[in-house]
Amino acid sequence: MATEDVVLSVRGVAAGFGDEAPLVVLQDEPRSSSLRIPVGPYEASSIILEVEGIAPYRPLAHDLLATFFRDHGFLLESARIYDAIPDGDGGERFLSRIRYRKGLRKWEKEVRPSDAIALALRLGAPILAPREFLDRREARRAAAAGDTRLPLYLQVPRSEAAGSRSDR
Repeated sequence: MATEDVVLSVRGVAAGFGDEAPLVVLQDEPRSSSLRIPVGPYEASSIILEVEGIAPYRPLAHDLLATFFRDHGFLLESARIYDAIPDGDGGERFLSRIRYRKGLRKWEKEVRPSDAIALALRLGAPILAPREFLDRREARRAAAAGDTRLPLYLQVPRSEAAGSRSDR
């Protein structure tokens, strides 16, 4: 049974502290699920430039690849972050693929998540993740925090959120 894909948006790039890698924060708006994906500093810069709409003096590698796609009639259908596996150093390595086509021919290529995100941003393609993958990560995050409850997201009217509660 195939799982539903969810569209994610780039919410920001968080700078790493010390030896930590920068994190690209992707979020699923309707459910407020998020992915925090470690990327290299070069890739983080490339993503930031595109999100902020800043054109570098000379094109970066992701700009060149996007230009190649456009000039040669390729269409990036999606960038999909579909799983994470242990990296052996106590962290995780995220897995992703891009799906692209030219005419009736279609391809799928395994790529680094940072490259998939940077290219999708430049070509206007959706960044996807399976709902099941996001739900597993949210449950794991809650368990790691010592909380076995699944997260519940409620929208609070602005007037109530701004006011103070008298029962504190």
